Amino acid sequence: MIKDSRYSTARDHDSRYIDELIQEETWAVFADSAYMDRQRTERLAARGAYPGIIKRRARVPWRHRGSA
Repeated sequence: MIKDSRYSTARDHDSRYIDELIQEETWAVFADSAYMDRQRTERLAARGAYPGIIKRRARVPWRHRGSA
């Protein structure tokens, strides 16, 4: 359920407003990995809100087929 929103120019990155939008959330926050931040996740958990923010996966160096 979307409870609030912010509008800006395309110049601003979406993550600029996330902390302002979720500062009073006490149930759950679900978001894309662009919003992943350890401190944000800890703050949500500390106030009892489920931090449903997708974690970034570790990058694995590219391997060509047939290489060991």
